[in-house]
This record gives sequence, C-alpha cells and structure tokens, in this order.
Amino acid sequence: MLSWPIPTIRSSHLSRFYTLYTFCLFITLLFAFLLPLCIPGRAFAATSPIAITSENATTVFAKNINFQVSVTDTDSAITQASITVTTKVPTYSQQTYDVSVNTPAQNLQLNWQDDISGSKFLFSGTPLMYSWMFHDRNDHWFTGSTQNITVIDSRFQWQHLSQGELQVYWYGQGTDFGQIVLSQALDNIKRISANLGGGPTSPITLWVYQSSDDFRGALPPNTFEWVGGLAYPPLNEAFVVVDSPNADTLVRDMPHELTHVIFHELVKLNDLVPTWFDEGLAVYNQTYHEPEMQQSFDDALKTHSLLPLDTLADGFPADSNKAYLAYAESWQFMSYMYNTFGIAKMAHLIHLMNNPSGAFEYEMTNAFGEDSTHIENQWLLSLNQPPILPSTQSTKSTTQPSNKAVVPLVTTTDASAPWLIGAGALLILLSLSGVSGLFVYQRRRTRFATQSITTTSEAQPVQQTSARPAYTPQLYIPPTPDAFEQYTQPTIPYLDAPGSFREEIFPPFTFGQEYKTEQTSKEHEGAESTQKQHQPYQAPQE
Repeated sequence: MLSWPIPTIRSSHLSRFYTLYTFCLFITLLFAFLLPLCIPGRAFAATSPIAITSENATTVFAKNINFQVSVTDTDSAITQASITVTTKVPTYSQQTYDVSVNTPAQNLQLNWQDDISGSKFLFSGTPLMYSWMFHDRNDHWFTGSTQNITVIDSRFQWQHLSQGELQVYWYGQGTDFGQIVLSQALDNIKRISANLGGGPTSPITLWVYQSSDDFRGALPPNTFEWVGGLAYPPLNEAFVVVDSPNADTLVRDMPHELTHVIFHELVKLNDLVPTWFDEGLAVYNQTYHEPEMQQSFDDALKTHSLLPLDTLADGFPADSNKAYLAYAESWQFMSYMYNTFGIAKMAHLIHLMNNPSGAFEYEMTNAFGEDSTHIENQWLLSLNQPPILPSTQSTKSTTQPSNKAVVPLVTTTDASAPWLIGAGALLILLSLSGVSGLFVYQRRRTRFATQSITTTSEAQPVQQTSARPAYTPQLYIPPTPDAFEQYTQPTIPYLDAPGSFREEIFPPFTFGQEYKTEQTSKEHEGAESTQKQHQPYQAPQE
C-alpha cells in the first residue's frame, strides 16, 4: 500500500507563520473598513453638501407623470441628475432616466415627465416609487429618499369610504350613494367568502364610474366598447359602472368582479384556472341573473347543443352567441357542483388549487373522488343530454390518484448469486481493512510529529501548515428581482364581457346582454340607504 511521509514541522517556523497570518488578516479587515470612509461616495449622502428642498409628482391619468424637484448644493454647481422609477405590479420594473442639466448651478429646479400612455398604461391604483440622484463638480453624490405615489384617475374628484378590507371610490354622487355601495359590497364579500371558503386578506379597492364612457376611459387603449366590468387581481381592484342605487350593475357586475378578486387572492399561487371554472364562480355569485342568460341555456338544452367544458378551459368562443352560452353553461355547471358536493367540499377544492403545480384535474379528483369529465358526464345525464362518456365509464371509483394498483414482483433465482454476494462482501472487508491500516499509520506519524514540537502549553493545538483554508466561504449576496423568478398574477385583467379572454381579444359584440353597460336600471326592493355592520367571515363547518 502506498503512503507518503508526513513532514515534521518546526515550532519556530509555525509560530512565525501564525503571527504573520494574524497580522495580514488584521490589516485586510482594517483596510476594508476604512476604505469606504476615505472615498466620498454615493452611499454617504449624509455628508454631501447637496440637499433636496422640495419634490412632488403630478399624474395626468393615462398620459404622463410629471416629477418636479428643487435641489441646492452649498459646495459647487450640480452637473448631473437622474431619477429612478420603480413599479412592482403587475411585474417588477425599475428604470433610471438621465435628467438634463442645461446650466449647472448650485440651486436648480428640474422636472422629468414619465410616459404612461399606450403600451405603458397603468391602472388607477398602481403604486410607484421614485428617487432622485445628483452629482456636482467636486464629485459629491447625493441620492434622495424613496418617495411613494399612487396613480389615480385624475379626471374626476373622487370621494372615498372604507370599512374592514374594503375601500370604495366614487364621484358625482352624494355620501348616501357611497354608503349604499359600500354596504352592498361588504354583504357581497361576506357571502362570496362563505361560498369560496375564505375571504380577502388584503384590502380590496372598488372603483365606481357613473357612465360607460367614463369607465372605458379607465381601461387600456383599444379596449372594445362591450366591456362592462373589470377585475384586476394583481392590485386587488375591481372597476364597475353604477349610475344609481337601483342599477342592475350593482347586483350583477359588482359581485361578479368581487368574486374574481377574492378567488384569485385565494389561489394566488396558481394562474392555470380553467375559464369555465373562473367565470362560472363569478356568475354563480351574482345576486341577479338576467332572464336572457337562462333562456340561452334552456335553448341549448332543447337542441342538445351544450358546449363541452374542455373547449371552455382556455377561453370562450369568439362567436357572440356561443360566448354567451359559455357564461350561462359555466354558471349552471357551477350550480350543479355546489348542489352536489356542498360548500365545504367546494371550499376544499379551492384551497387545494392554491399551489403552483396547476394540476386542476388532480385537485378535482382529490376533492371529489372524480375528475371534471366524469362530473360533467353525470351533470349531462341529469339534464337528459347526450353523455360524453360511454356507459361503461360513466361512473368512477373515488380512489385517490395517488393510490396505484399493486403489481406482484416476479423474481428469479440465479445459482451463482451466493458466490457473487460472497465475493462482494470479501472485497468490502479488504477495502475497510486497508483504510483502517492507513488511518492508524497516519495517526502514529502525526503523534510522532506533534511530540517533536516544543510548545509553551500542552493545550496548544497543532497549527496548520498553510494559511489558505481548505474551504473558501462564498459571499452572501441578497436576492434581487432579477435573481429569482417571481410569481405574478396574469398581467391582462379580466374584461368581463362575453368573449373576453386572458389570451385573446375578439371583435365587439352586437347584442345587449349581461355585460353591455348601456342598460336601464332595474328597480329592486331591499336597497338600503344606511351602512350595515360587516360581520367577520366564519369558515363553513364540515
């Protein structure tokens, strides 16, 4: 067995090396600490002669944001300026812009205009952060503190009420109108939360517009006229048109959009939700359904022309009539699921959906013991409609998908197996013996080398022969937005009109159905003019 001799280390050499190593380490740490103090850099703005005397930002909605700043320098003229603007919704974005300093001076007033039109559109309620940075002729740097602003639809004078996790913005109406909207929205949130098995954990903002034209001005460019309501889960916001306390939209569009917001907060780790499930929940939680929607469904029953759910998973048809039927059908199937499985199991399904895997069919089977195809087949049979599965597959066991059939193992006997096992064991024993012998030999040589060193204390450890450690620790670098993939909600909001989808935009429709906003108000009883007390959500019991 080969071995290498262990060198004997003289005590004097080891002591000198240890002293030198300690001294070099001390000098390195001291240099690292003092170097930043010797360089007038950007990180030490407190010592800079530059100071911001005033700053503000003014929003012209859907056009621009005008940033203004006044700055002074007690040492020399300011020669450079820049502004950094950061948004975190729907995705993280940080941009730094150079601001022209035409005439360097010790006192300056500067402004920067950020474009938020067209493809750079920002929804009302979008938070922004910004900070200014300056540099003067004597190489002083200064970075101002981070300022926070919120983009607001500046076309209107908004009024505001809030209670619990809800805040309502409206204009053009008195406080009584805002109280009615707030009260009904709170009731809707309580009812929707009970149906979904959980309520909002972050504040919800509801923007109420007085007319369809005003509402369309709050949407991104090129949004079609048939859009009648909007939910934007990344900001927990909903936009609706309500022109009076008795408007249909108050009992149809408002709970519809609030359902989208609450549901997507409950499943925020998963954006792969079938369209029929998403929209079915929203329509199911409306407190008003126009007769035309029910009639569309009944007509499809008579002609046996219901749409297969698997064709409604990634959007609704472009054809207006089929799109309207898709809403009606999703609503009816969701009602069937609630009636069949109950609120507790539906809430359990939604809870299971809050995972990044997006395995919807697995979660359906886990919650109900059946996938959506078998449940849909049973629903069709209950409506006297043609089944989508053969009769032999119309029912399915409630076995969980993780349970697999036990397959017996087939084993064979090899006559040489005992010899091979014995040979392998012998090789292992020989290897262990060799390693043990080497270890004992090295221990003896090390003990001999250690005893030859003259020490001042018997407790002094044996020093290593090299100043370079065996392992070089890596520096910890805090994560940045680009260092990891962040989960974000879909960036395209839910434009709730027949035929509106996350993936595609289709031509406007010609019929005046559910989401067409130019409709007369429906008188309904029970509209309350006083604010109701919001009760905390209680989870349904099994």
